[in-house]
Amino acid sequence: MSHTNGIIRLVRFFKTLGHKDASAQALITRGDAARDRRAWAKAAKAYKAALDADPDLPNIWVQYGHVLKENDQVSDAVDAYREALQRRPGHAETQVHLAHVLKRLALYQDAMEAFEEALILDSSDEESAQELFSLQRRLNVVPETPRSNETAADPGLVQAQDEERSPDHTAPSSQKDLETQAILLKEREASAANELRLSALQTFHADVQAENDALKEQVKGQQAEIENQRTEHEERLKTDAVARDGLLEAMETLKQKIKDQRAEIEALRHMEESLEALKSQMRDYDLRTDLAKKEFIRSEGQIALIKDMFLREGEL
Repeated sequence: MSHTNGIIRLVRFFKTLGHKDASAQALITRGDAARDRRAWAKAAKAYKAALDADPDLPNIWVQYGHVLKENDQVSDAVDAYREALQRRPGHAETQVHLAHVLKRLALYQDAMEAFEEALILDSSDEESAQELFSLQRRLNVVPETPRSNETAADPGLVQAQDEERSPDHTAPSSQKDLETQAILLKEREASAANELRLSALQTFHADVQAENDALKEQVKGQQAEIENQRTEHEERLKTDAVARDGLLEAMETLKQKIKDQRAEIEALRHMEESLEALKSQMRDYDLRTDLAKKEFIRSEGQIALIKDMFLREGEL
């Protein structure tokens, strides 16, 4: 009995789970339709109801964040994106969405950290690299420029650069030295940005090459599948052609049978007409026979009268 009750509870659980999934999916469909109509408030309401029914949907948390952002509910969009990242950590695209809404809220330090995290997850994201560099300039955060081979080979130059970066280094007093320092600072910023872009592009190129190789293998597999499907389709066409010829032959035989049956029906109709004519003739014959019988009976009566008259005359 205990085992049976356990099975019943398990069945009820799966039924409840299926109903829950169906309800959430219906709300998601409604939210997608509202999003496509750019009805952001209605889409947000539908997505929120779906997430209340089933919170473990990171993709829907992202969609919820999108429609909140479009509806100018930017702070709520931040919460939605963070919830999506908690349920699916390490998703670079969601990290980028979060960084953009933080920047929109003027939370530049948080946005910069979010872009840095996005680049850690996907170093080929050149747009995030540019956004990060822009925020670093806005916040006066200058990334360290890696030393070139020439700099590493010259200890004096290394010391000069270290002194220049040192907070105790005394700023030059002349305007020309200040301008030179500003130019060098800009050049270092540009060099750092270029190296960051180059690294991102190299990683992006390697990823694209890997994707191309994977796509080539996928295309080969698809071509083999298409060839197999074509062969199967040709075999089905041949089988269908044989079946069609058999059906055509059967149809011709059926047409001939129908034609023969129609001829038999027509012959039966003529026979029925002949039978009716014969019945009419028989009725006429019966009528004439009846008339003849009546005439014969009347003639017999007249003969009897004549005989009676002769007998009477003989007696006289």
